[in-house]
Amino acid sequence: MRPHHRTWVPLGILATLFLVPVVAAFTDSTLESKVRRQFGLPHPCIPRTADSPGWSEEPSLPGALDEPRAVTVDGKIYLAGGITEIVFPDQESRDPGADAKVPIRSARAFRSYDPGTGDYENLPPMPEGLNHIGLAVHDRNIYVMGGHGRFLAGGDVRRNFFRYTVAGRRWERLSPMPTARGASGVAVLGDKLYVAGGLDAARPPGKPLGTATDAVEVFDFDRGRWAQAAPMSRPREHVAAAEFDGHLYVFGGRDRKDDALSDAERYDPKRDRWDPVAPLQIPTGGGAAVTAGGGIFVMGGGDDRASKVTDAVQRYDPASGSWSQRPPMRTPRHGFAATNVGRTIFTFGGSPCAKFAASHTAESFDSEVGE
Repeated sequence: MRPHHRTWVPLGILATLFLVPVVAAFTDSTLESKVRRQFGLPHPCIPRTADSPGWSEEPSLPGALDEPRAVTVDGKIYLAGGITEIVFPDQESRDPGADAKVPIRSARAFRSYDPGTGDYENLPPMPEGLNHIGLAVHDRNIYVMGGHGRFLAGGDVRRNFFRYTVAGRRWERLSPMPTARGASGVAVLGDKLYVAGGLDAARPPGKPLGTATDAVEVFDFDRGRWAQAAPMSRPREHVAAAEFDGHLYVFGGRDRKDDALSDAERYDPKRDRWDPVAPLQIPTGGGAAVTAGGGIFVMGGGDDRASKVTDAVQRYDPASGSWSQRPPMRTPRHGFAATNVGRTIFTFGGSPCAKFAASHTAESFDSEVGE
């Protein structure tokens, strides 16, 4: 790994730099204030960053993002999707359901990041701008599943299924998922791709969000078709998921009653069955899970209803079924991208506040620190 150099910036300047991409699109109109109150959106959002053992600052994202995703192929990190900003309307909409549709800009940008040099490279953009996508790797190809499009939360949920060929540097559309959903947990087990839970298109009357689902769908790479798997024990969205030893693990998430769940479960593909595992020590929704160093790290997240974001790094040991706490994140966030290159975990973007606030933040963590 290359050495990390930190440059200290006065807090006031740092806050200004962070807020420019988001605040630039905001006005102080009565309508904007109404939308902010309705959705509980923070304004402004100032990140809290502090040194933490094992954590290092990485070169900032070229553009601020909330809810991006990341995967690793051959030691290089690929970043896709995310919300770049909220587009507040100029006037009241009379369309049915307008109260549930806050327009946003979703990123089409697709980039790679080289941990050795700290360089970002722009690659052919995704076919559509999306956020809250599922992102996975199989046979050195990258797959994008579902996600949200032009509106915040459940206002525009997609069934998209795209493949990016790393060697050919090109995108293609595949047969869509059976269920439109975003904020799902995804993982590849052998030659099958699993999509668990998420926020689907159903919307309770008078509510701005979709509904959490317990549905699990699986794509067989060999047969090129989708099928149903056993549902999770409960509906959950904004769920953290990871593969370990041929099993799919899901942690926390949100449902219609709680934005920070603690329970966790494991899926056995041979039995098509879910079993409970030890719950999170710190309940969380919108966190990220990464398998590294013989364990699963569940990082960040929070509780939107309680206006909380956590910096917790919780390590699950599948062998013993127990949890331990590791050094906290430098910058508490939820809705960020996370992946690993060997023992090092990398995190990108996300919101340092509850609800929405895109950031440029990029940080890494040595997963062996704190053992």
